[in-house]
Amino acid sequence: MINLVIPAAGSGRRFSKEIPKQFIKIQNQELLVINLLTWVNITLINKIYLILPKEEFEENKKKYSLISNKIIAVIGGDSRAESINNAVSILDEANDLTLVHDGARPFCPKDLFDRVVLALSEHEAIIPALKVTDTIKKVKNKEVLKTINRENLISVQTPQGFKTKLIKKAYKSIDLKNTNFDDAELVENIGAKVFFVEGDKRNIKITTQDDIEYSEFLMSKSIS
Repeated sequence: MINLVIPAAGSGRRFSKEIPKQFIKIQNQELLVINLLTWVNITLINKIYLILPKEEFEENKKKYSLISNKIIAVIGGDSRAESINNAVSILDEANDLTLVHDGARPFCPKDLFDRVVLALSEHEAIIPALKVTDTIKKVKNKEVLKTINRENLISVQTPQGFKTKLIKKAYKSIDLKNTNFDDAELVENIGAKVFFVEGDKRNIKITTQDDIEYSEFLMSKSIS
């Protein structure tokens, strides 16, 4: 069985000053609810640790818990690392695998989830990723310094998957106040090898207003 951690406690400053992006509505349905509905009916997922902002925590806890009894509300911290640690520290270790998935990435296809889980049968840590197809350049003060060879570059998505004991060990190893790494990087830093599986272009992260139009298109399609 699998633990799923969904951090949704961020402020989403790049998206809007008024409302965090995970709480916006797409075709009258809240983005975070769309995300949760992707996961609650997957039998392999035993518990969903939903990390929510400190503000209005009890109200939101009641709201999202009504979606499924799998959902365990976790109070967010002052940083992403603190928020994830609040969930990781209480993970059910009886569930051998733990996935961490962005709260603002609501359209993860089931076959991507399956690829990550299958790969975890052979490896301790798996990330979904897409090969970089654009030309990449290093710049400073708007000046191009050099062109980067993209052959060995990938663009990382979530869910990132780990053996539960490994991700717990990784979070015990860090200074939560001064950490700005993604979960796979924390695992790399304690010496574990991270492998990747093919990601999915539909698995977008809502970051700016420009992402909304594409999100509405995805809402009109069946994601399977």
